[in-house]
Amino acid sequence: MAANSGDREDLKIENSHLMTPASGVVRMLENSPSFAPTILAGLKQTDSELTQASNNLQSFFTVFQAAIDTVDPINMVDELQGSNTLISQVDGDRTTINAAFDFYIEGSGTNWEAGYKPFVTDALQVVGLNIDSQSPAPLAGSEPLAAWIAAGSFAEGLPAITRYAEGTHGTPVLPLAEATEAPNFTEFEFDFLKDRTLALTETQVVSAANASLMFSGLVGQTLQMILQSSAPQQP
Repeated sequence: MAANSGDREDLKIENSHLMTPASGVVRMLENSPSFAPTILAGLKQTDSELTQASNNLQSFFTVFQAAIDTVDPINMVDELQGSNTLISQVDGDRTTINAAFDFYIEGSGTNWEAGYKPFVTDALQVVGLNIDSQSPAPLAGSEPLAAWIAAGSFAEGLPAITRYAEGTHGTPVLPLAEATEAPNFTEFEFDFLKDRTLALTETQVVSAANASLMFSGLVGQTLQMILQSSAPQQP
């Protein structure tokens, strides 16, 4: 976006493929099954009575978000609206979450594809919506980012979002089978752990075949996007 605001035509970005992105970074981290246990457990060490309902904790997150607002992706959406941007989301991403606000669940105003089941990985039953936080986060995750740039389906043009039912956060980089590692939550009693069924050790999250299928889809759509944008415009 910074490159496109300058005068150098040779530096302008014609297409962008955002793989497993998220906005509302602080609340995304609070609601992330990968990041939240470490962050919240660390904060709890300073105050044994700390919970997600604590005013001090919520104030801390709010101030922290304000400190990084200038670089948060949600504040860049004006630059991405109408752009050649493709978002690839992993259904039930346990690192950069899909969403942390129940508006985005199935049955809301979101126009889901037929049969799509958002935010749930069947093997884990871990979602980004069941955390007992006192502050819903409507701007946190990949779904809000897609909504604010008005991303539709890839077949309808750009900007677009493709939701992959199989895969993990790391599949776009390393398309291999992946299994979970059971985290150590000793003496960690935040409410959100009570609302989730966490995976046992070596629970398979994605098979090698499905990881390869997702990776092929990512590469294919990237190439298609580049070819479409470079094709001569019809008069």
